[in-house]
Amino acid sequence: MAFNVFTNTGKFKGAGQLDFYDDIVDAHEFGHAYANAIEGKPTHNSNETFDRSLEFENLQRETYPMKGRRTGH
Repeated sequence: MAFNVFTNTGKFKGAGQLDFYDDIVDAHEFGHAYANAIEGKPTHNSNETFDRSLEFENLQRETYPMKGRRTGH
């Protein structure tokens, strides 16, 4: 869903609609949403938002001292 598009106004009712299971994946997807909502990048071609999603994913990954946790590209 493109959050910054007028036709989607009111469709997102809040955090109660979201489920979080994997913090790395969640950070990645939040990066896509951030790039769309804040930076105005289109979501229909996720390549436009990929760099930001990978940045957010890696920032979350850095909070873990564990070795062997999967890493981004």
